[in-house]
Amino acid sequence: MLKEFTDSAKSLTKNPLGIIGLFIVLVYGFACLVLAKSGEYLNPNERQPLVWFLVLFPICILVAFYRLVTKHHKKLYAPSDYRDEKLFVTPQTDEQRSNRLEQEVKRIESLDDVSKELEETSRIVSNIRASYADAERMAFLAIEQEIGHPFNKYVEVKSHNQVEQFDGVLVTDKQAHLIEVKYFNRPAFKREFLEAVIHRASGFIWNKTMDAKTERDSIVLWLAIVVGFEREAMPTFQKKVESSVSCELFDVRLRFYHIDDLKKKYC
Repeated sequence: MLKEFTDSAKSLTKNPLGIIGLFIVLVYGFACLVLAKSGEYLNPNERQPLVWFLVLFPICILVAFYRLVTKHHKKLYAPSDYRDEKLFVTPQTDEQRSNRLEQEVKRIESLDDVSKELEETSRIVSNIRASYADAERMAFLAIEQEIGHPFNKYVEVKSHNQVEQFDGVLVTDKQAHLIEVKYFNRPAFKREFLEAVIHRASGFIWNKTMDAKTERDSIVLWLAIVVGFEREAMPTFQKKVESSVSCELFDVRLRFYHIDDLKKKYC
């Protein structure tokens, strides 16, 4: 029986709710044991506090549990509850993928309009939509090669009541990797484009990790920046991007690729 209790206790310690349950069982069990074994040796005044404890303790726990479930339910989950990534990762629909692609095309076109006077000799990709899709596909291959594992592409990631879309997600035993790819055909750069990605990932990760810094450390955001302009402008562009991307909440890993290098390697 002791071995069964030990095994059950180990399983309860895997998440906060189980720890609370184990604590309640131990406290209430010891109180009942004390009253049962020593009740006949206690006078009425000594037994009364124990009796009131046994009566009021379940009521207090019920009230506390109700408040915890209704007000702080996110803190009842642990990372082990999401060991199977299928529980919170689902593919994007074709419509969602199409909408995301259109948003990226509009972003690139807006940069193109701003930078015409500044960079007339920059390499211009004739078809932005096709070029972005190629850049994204090859960046996926480069990141997969670096990580050493394939990842789910174009997915929705759920964290309690929040749903976010990412270009890719990989969940391992120790880390969760979020992947976002951005393509720039000109060295013009608007800070808010990448800040939007950081903000979106920050909101998701904050809810996912429930204020636990050790758990946040296990989540990585990969930002793959693919450029299609001349190489001479790449160092300056890279410095601008690096100075704009900073986040203390989680690990952000920037990777810069020139589209010509990716084509040589993966086409």
